Amino acid sequence: MFHHILETVKTQASGVRALRFVEEIARYHRMQASPGFRASAQYCFSQLSAAGVEAQILSYPARDSASYWSHSMFQEWDCTKGELELVEPERRRLASYEEDKIALVQRSAATPPGGLEAELVLVEKSDRPASYDGVDVRGKFVLCDGDLARTRRLAVDQHGAAGLVTDRMAEFPPVRHRMDLPDALQYTSFWWEPGAVRCPGFVLSPKAGENLRRLVKTAPGPVRVRAEVDARFYDGELEVVSALIPGTGTGEVVVVAHLCHPQPSANDNASGSGALLETARVLQGLIASGALPRPRRSIRFLLVPEMTGTYCFLASHEHLIPHMVAAINLDMVGEKQELCGGPLLVERPARSTPSFTGDLLERILEALASDAKNLAGTASYAMFKWATMPFSGGSDHYIFSDPTVDVPCPMVIQWPDRYYHTSEDTVDKVDPFMLEKVVALTGTYAYFLAGAGYAEAVWMGQEQAVAFTRELHLAARARLDPVLRQAAAGREGQGDLWARAMRDFGRLGQFLHDCRLRDVKSLNRLLAPAESEAFAAVVEALAPELDRAVQAEAARWQAVAACFQPAEAMPAEDVAGDEWQAAARTMVPRRRYRGPVSVQRRLFQLDASERASWEKFLEEKSRAVAGFIHALYWMDGRRSLADIGELVELETGACDWEALVKVTRLLVRLELASL
Repeated sequence: MFHHILETVKTQASGVRALRFVEEIARYHRMQASPGFRASAQYCFSQLSAAGVEAQILSYPARDSASYWSHSMFQEWDCTKGELELVEPERRRLASYEEDKIALVQRSAATPPGGLEAELVLVEKSDRPASYDGVDVRGKFVLCDGDLARTRRLAVDQHGAAGLVTDRMAEFPPVRHRMDLPDALQYTSFWWEPGAVRCPGFVLSPKAGENLRRLVKTAPGPVRVRAEVDARFYDGELEVVSALIPGTGTGEVVVVAHLCHPQPSANDNASGSGALLETARVLQGLIASGALPRPRRSIRFLLVPEMTGTYCFLASHEHLIPHMVAAINLDMVGEKQELCGGPLLVERPARSTPSFTGDLLERILEALASDAKNLAGTASYAMFKWATMPFSGGSDHYIFSDPTVDVPCPMVIQWPDRYYHTSEDTVDKVDPFMLEKVVALTGTYAYFLAGAGYAEAVWMGQEQAVAFTRELHLAARARLDPVLRQAAAGREGQGDLWARAMRDFGRLGQFLHDCRLRDVKSLNRLLAPAESEAFAAVVEALAPELDRAVQAEAARWQAVAACFQPAEAMPAEDVAGDEWQAAARTMVPRRRYRGPVSVQRRLFQLDASERASWEKFLEEKSRAVAGFIHALYWMDGRRSLADIGELVELETGACDWEALVKVTRLLVRLELASL
């Protein structure tokens, strides 16, 4: 159904032209709400306008008192100088904002005019309160290695430090460990909550940091540094670039990419922004020339400060949201895979948002991934790595796909990336070959959905039904293979384990069945009312096919189980659970804001003792907290928290019941939800 669109888009898509966009965008220091971001937005606006696309720059207030949905805004920041110099026991420059923008912790506060000279103190495990016992940091700079936000609150707010110097390097195995990039600087930023003591901060490479640590430990006297930062905070503006290729009727498909990040930040995310500009140019040209007819729906392109700009745009244009049939998020899409390490990924929306978008995007990518053929010419395959993944969030798609917004939005990303959020994320790591693939993928997806109607919905419904069989088998294999391995090893007493596993798969199969049926029904958003009535018959015909797939998969595994263990009575189900599950059964949470909410950014509302307690808990439960977004999405004011926990377990394979209950209580405590 989409192949003629794909072939047409491929004739005009240029990875080289997209790379030129990336090169220009990477020249700007694009911090959210800053003159550099404004200049990059103006550049993108000019390129869209030159391509004949209707474009505008929207401005939103960048001040502490503003908010959009649950997202609090912040002041604009401008910096013209940032220098850190070692003055004792020797003299040399340690960090220079003029040489490398990432050498300064972004959103640093200014020093007194003329600079500040102070002793440098080493604090190991700087984000732990006990690390400051017996250590005097007042009026001094702290050489730190821990989480910067917690370190700043401890060192500066509580113990009076004058500023921070960090050599922290986040690790992303298997592509990056700390010393894989010994000379790189980690992109780091301050986010100031009310009441925080603002300070300057500097960034060193792992190698430079180790050398400075050694000096602090071995120097016969104090090590002293001189810092000078010329920066200011003020009530300003934050920009969003919005462009539109009008359709013949109502409705929109949205292509979004975040434009922000410090110079150079090429793959993150000049690559997504450059691919968006090239996609807009290609589609506008094809439609203007008549090579593709004008679609029934408009195609909107958004270049935003990550997360913040999406909140601003959606909260300010709520009237448009019901007309948005789907979106796509481009985040880090142009990597040279042999250098950066990450495959091209399609991340699907969460299960809580019924959607056809993940299946469609995967189907297009599958067709696109046919660069080479075998010797006989009978099979084709990709010359790049790619995969599809379940939802994990972390970028603008998690706002669109939130069920309170309900605009299904998959993400295209290359992950993991060896150079992510470092000074070595430079244009030489960007691949025009991958950019061209992503432009063809995005253009085909957006144009296909902009024109999709009844025939396309029927075709996609059939595709989803076929894909369900494979999805079901992979899910069953993931759950039941561990039991099979134990049984094949000849371990005794596996009958009860098999029975429990089969019971759990029964729940999973029903969950996936229900989700898939909702996904198929979501195709109604592409249809006129009269077409929806006819499509109901299609859904009715597909439903038994989904039922049969679940039954067939269960029968397959029952046959395997019978080969290893005799049939045993199904064990009784444990419905009591632990104290946290019992507590969850008494709670029915209702969210108070549209869009996702962040508890970490609201902890400033608590007093110091309560905040410290919650920070410790959230750190201990960091993995569960990171996955809490799945629970948040299922909160609709009708489901109990116990029901939500079971859905999370089915969707992700695990549920930390203590974290679920406590973080929900924290949402209520912060007035982000009610019970």
